[in-house]
Amino acid sequence: MILLRRLVVFALAITATAVSQPKQMPACGAQCLSTGLTASSCDPKDAPCICQDDILQSNVSTCVVMSCTIKEALLARNMSSTMCQLPVRDISDITPNITSVFMSLGIVATFMRCLQFKKHFGAEDIFAVLALLAAVAMGALEYPMAKDGMGRDIWTIEPENISRIIKFTWIVEMLYIAIMSWIKLAFLCLYLRIFPNEGLRKVIFVLMALVSGFFFAFLIGIALNCIPVSHIWTGWTGETEGECLNFNSFGIACSVINIALDLAVIGLPLREIQKLSLSLAKKLLLMGMFGAGFFITIVSILRLKVVIDFANTTNATYDNVPTAYWSVIECFSAVICVNMPAIRRVFKKLTASCFGTTETESYHDPSDSPVRVMKRRATELSILKTVNTSVHSERRCDESDKVQLVERNKT
Repeated sequence: MILLRRLVVFALAITATAVSQPKQMPACGAQCLSTGLTASSCDPKDAPCICQDDILQSNVSTCVVMSCTIKEALLARNMSSTMCQLPVRDISDITPNITSVFMSLGIVATFMRCLQFKKHFGAEDIFAVLALLAAVAMGALEYPMAKDGMGRDIWTIEPENISRIIKFTWIVEMLYIAIMSWIKLAFLCLYLRIFPNEGLRKVIFVLMALVSGFFFAFLIGIALNCIPVSHIWTGWTGETEGECLNFNSFGIACSVINIALDLAVIGLPLREIQKLSLSLAKKLLLMGMFGAGFFITIVSILRLKVVIDFANTTNATYDNVPTAYWSVIECFSAVICVNMPAIRRVFKKLTASCFGTTETESYHDPSDSPVRVMKRRATELSILKTVNTSVHSERRCDESDKVQLVERNKT
């Protein structure tokens, strides 16, 4: 990580060194300012003049970057900013507050799904629960990161806190890859269970392979971004040796591929739903439920923008805050979206209990092979599973289909 390419306002540091804080100002910073003052019209004791001399500040900043270690440069910047009374920026509370809201919604949504595990439990449920657990772990790390200084200017944070923030960020990035991959796999497993179209099922298997490849490739890439691994959170100091990938390019590539997979997974069933012989209201409801996933894609695009902007930052702990909270919003929104069918069923059941609704719909669980002779009917019954309130066992559903087929043949 390259930090502090444009350090400014070191001017008053020499005054602090000479008068009140002789042991704190790094010698390299004092020497740079002393050299810069020889070409300036400002008196060494004229703090306002020194702080407002842009040419002097630029010369001193360049000198400090070349002469000081990163830790020394951070200390010098902190002292000069304090002496020149620059405003102290602190947005460390934004990400924890957003995390609290979206984490609560994600937990409630998944809990509603868990209420129905006795009636049905499939592969999509496993991936949905795994995604929530990873999202909660990711969100939990945002609180100690904020406490350590995430959201403040990097020169105001202790070096050990900076290292800890970078380490937690590294863990968060791996959890992010896991969450987004597992959410996609949860959707794809749901599609396999409710769509009998053989062509579509082949596409689903291809997408599952692509998502799995995305998961392993980027998870390993992030985990082993630097060799040795500890160089990931110690390399910023310039005091350790190691080799790293270009993480900015790696992160941008990850975001672009993630967006492409989102569009493919969320858009896959919409055409199939449009073909169903359902009422317009039910079609709109189902398309709305699946289409809500496009909100995740919009958030992913917004996150990509801040990732690109972050690539050029020299103030990582302050400028990385938008990336952090957009990641939180994206992950927990995905958790909520994948649980929308379960949420709908719970709310419909509550509505029926509170208002005495008599409308009933049959619930079909086609977890086994689709009935070949009734493909369209099986598809409709399977889709309606996502919006039903009464659940039957697989065997009873199969028997019900057979009875319906016999009755239709009689008529």
